[in-house]
Amino acid sequence: MVVNIQRSARIDLALNYNERKVKDKKAKLIGGENFIKEAELLNKKQKIARFESRLCLNDKVEGPMIHMSLNFSPADKIDQKLFKQIAAAYLKAMGFKHQPYLLYEHLDAGHPHAHLLTTSIKRDGSAINIHIRESIKISAQLDEYFKLTKPVPFDERPHFLPGDPVFKPSYGKQPTATLISSAVYYVLKTYKITSLNELNAILGLYHVQAVRGKSNSHLYKFKGLIYGFLKENGKRQGKPIKASDLPTKPTLKNLRVRFKINAVERQKFIRPLRNEIDLALLNPGTTLTDMKSSLESKGIRMIPIYDQNNHFETIIYVDHRSQCAFDQNVLGSDYTINALSRRLTSKQIHGHSLVTTESNLKKLVSLNSDFSDFRPNLIEQQDKQIRDLFHPVASPSQLPLREGNSFAKTAKIKL
Repeated sequence: MVVNIQRSARIDLALNYNERKVKDKKAKLIGGENFIKEAELLNKKQKIARFESRLCLNDKVEGPMIHMSLNFSPADKIDQKLFKQIAAAYLKAMGFKHQPYLLYEHLDAGHPHAHLLTTSIKRDGSAINIHIRESIKISAQLDEYFKLTKPVPFDERPHFLPGDPVFKPSYGKQPTATLISSAVYYVLKTYKITSLNELNAILGLYHVQAVRGKSNSHLYKFKGLIYGFLKENGKRQGKPIKASDLPTKPTLKNLRVRFKINAVERQKFIRPLRNEIDLALLNPGTTLTDMKSSLESKGIRMIPIYDQNNHFETIIYVDHRSQCAFDQNVLGSDYTINALSRRLTSKQIHGHSLVTTESNLKKLVSLNSDFSDFRPNLIEQQDKQIRDLFHPVASPSQLPLREGNSFAKTAKIKL
């Protein structure tokens, strides 16, 4: 059993998601505890009121609503009774025995899985601390007790998106809102990200982009956010959708709450990622292409981000093992593209020599660079080197990241 845990400051986000699945006959409400009556007899207002009664006891807790997904192997045959037993045992072991919770069985995946909706605020107003390592330990114990299929260790599994089955966006076969909503929900549920660049690095694999607009635009000034579906060439297809119109409300305000929580939770994964990058640079004669391939074999991807002028801006490292994404500057100054080029013996990017004089190294593009200070030919040279490194671009049929695939370029939506 693999358990994914997400936090939210709002009750309606996860509740609406699960209730919509029920309405579409893609899920069933199969249980719940600590409500005024049986879960199946509750209306939506009563469900919200019960959770609100807990949340109002402590308004200082960030992300007091807890949304858990319990994922099992396709080999496991789990009926509703067993789902209830496993969920109750897991919650009890995690300290949630007396918490109100709802249990939904989802029917739209290739493996058995259920979603739990609860809160971390206890009836005395204190909060339950959630520890991921404890969750993993408890899951392993329940695998033994209920004779479930044990998950394959990270080092032995192919590096593809975990959790719900990988889906391929197909424009025109489903409403644009459905395509965008599915991608946004899945990425935010699965990955610990702390910025729009990190979010877009992964959303781009589903041909979806979150956009604030230009700094002088009405959208930007009023802190708006839209999501658009992208063609294979990176241009927008169809009409973009406001974040507030999506079921999970992934607005800039709500994302910033999530980003703040993720920044703390992913901290422990920074050093292991640095170590993997350092290890990939050890062999004499290694090029950036070699390093990129070495990291990919371990489930770590480097995704370039371009600004609205289509110039290289930064690299995002996506670690599918820890389910985190890091801007190169978060890892530190030794892990930017220009710093990596200095560290490599060959000073090559995909067969093209880098300009390595001290003056030109300072001009290599980084997140805090001011493009207006660069001569156009230097910008073009850097952009070409980056594009050469990350060529070829993945096609929609290759999405998302499976072993051996390349990246889809994360392009900007033009407003």
